Amino acid sequence: MDKVRGYLSDPDFAELAKGLSDDRSRTEKQIQQLTKQLDLLDQQAIEGDHRKELIDRYTAFESLNRPIVETLIDYVSIGRRVPKTSEQLVEIHWNF
Repeated sequence: MDKVRGYLSDPDFAELAKGLSDDRSRTEKQIQQLTKQLDLLDQQAIEGDHRKELIDRYTAFESLNRPIVETLIDYVSIGRRVPKTSEQLVEIHWNF
């Protein structure tokens, strides 16, 4: 209406329309990204529930056996031995 009434010049109107179009495109991309993030969080929540079941199932075991280790541990990383102290860094990477 401002353009019709002469309050906005043609270049100003074109710039305003382009800005609005850019804002719309940017907002649509943000919505897509946030939807993907939400889907990922939903999936992680479902997996988290499964992890809780695993933890509950294995919190009261009497001995550590191979099936329990394979279920709970993804991999173990062992570093080099320090010659002076004979210590080694051991990192356990869990499945949860």
